[in-house]
Amino acid sequence: MDARLLNQPSVPCIARIREHQGLMVKSKKFYYLNPSVIVRYEPSGAIIMPSKFYLSPIFIDKELSLLIRQKKFPINGLTQETVENLIKNEIIVEKDIQSENYREIFAETDNLPIHAFLEVTARCNCDCITCYHKEDLDGYEPPLKDVLKRIDCMKNMGIGLVEITGGEALLRDDICSILEKTTELGMNFYIVTNGEYLGKIDKETVSAIKNSLGVVVVSLDGVGSVQDRVRGRPGLYNNIIKGLNFVKDNQIKPYLVSTIHQGNVDCVPKIIAVAKKYKTIVQFRPAVNAGAAKENNLKTFDPKEIFSYLNDKNVLNKFLSTKREIPPSRYYGCNTLKRISIDTRGYIFPCPMDRTKKIEHIEKYNQKTLSRDLVAEVEKMLSTHNNCKLCKINNNGIKCGGFCRFSKSYRNHRI
Repeated sequence: MDARLLNQPSVPCIARIREHQGLMVKSKKFYYLNPSVIVRYEPSGAIIMPSKFYLSPIFIDKELSLLIRQKKFPINGLTQETVENLIKNEIIVEKDIQSENYREIFAETDNLPIHAFLEVTARCNCDCITCYHKEDLDGYEPPLKDVLKRIDCMKNMGIGLVEITGGEALLRDDICSILEKTTELGMNFYIVTNGEYLGKIDKETVSAIKNSLGVVVVSLDGVGSVQDRVRGRPGLYNNIIKGLNFVKDNQIKPYLVSTIHQGNVDCVPKIIAVAKKYKTIVQFRPAVNAGAAKENNLKTFDPKEIFSYLNDKNVLNKFLSTKREIPPSRYYGCNTLKRISIDTRGYIFPCPMDRTKKIEHIEKYNQKTLSRDLVAEVEKMLSTHNNCKLCKINNNGIKCGGFCRFSKSYRNHRI
């Protein structure tokens, strides 16, 4: 019986997969399934989505999924690594939390995403120089009934985690209805915002956020005038600070995400200082060569310039891993089989960052056809890369999605 990470962004041809530690647990102790997690059962096992932001989704094999369904079970005979993965990500707990409302999804097929970006508006108050889908921001805002129907579709596809995004999601007057619908269907959500209106959300929206993960994600690409310049919005940084103070006072957890390029790399230590002040984490990621970043010909930088900061306890590193050994996972490399994006018209993008490739409207899919098209997209990407085309790791089903399509490792060996 095995529990492992769902996805590891490194690829096995660069980093060696560490052997699963086989040391068995000898204990008479019983554990309980945490009722706040979301469990999606599928033919090959189950995917478990934690109830806290930045804990890792876990894949368990079929045998362990049968044990988990009992809700109370012994850990004797499980490997130590399996038990550690389940405890670390708060999937199992020692105390019986009485509940009749376990959140379970039953999927007909494997290879379905668990995470969706739901774009609820194409209106935005900023003009960001790194916006990966700037061309889509045409001001269109789908009617509420259409957004709610898409949330129903996501539930039917086995999605458990929704990123509410835009444009600027907080520009919608009916944003609370969208949040409440997501929670009503048993999915977790978080909002991504540029922070302009964060300090002005009403008490109903505050309550809706706290009834889910209790999280907002704020884009912070600099401090002071740098943030205002990168985001094309004078006074934005001051409004962000007001917003961070507001959510802190209302017991909502802010997380920061920062897109780094040559024009703001010097701000990295200052951004970390903001994260420390608000006792949170900042996720650093590189600007991708798409949308506004491509249009503005943004200059890249050597990630080694900031490596000394990436091990800080307040930093989540989303740059390519330099690890030479990685833990066993269900999937490796590209996140296509874990995460999708749904635009304001309802079309699905297998890669949220690549706006040149979309598939059908979400309402046209069922679980099996969505899985089919996502697997086909992965296979197409793998076939265009010299190394991936010859790799045997996917001989018995997709295990590795290959290099990120925006990475040098992909571009340098593209067929």
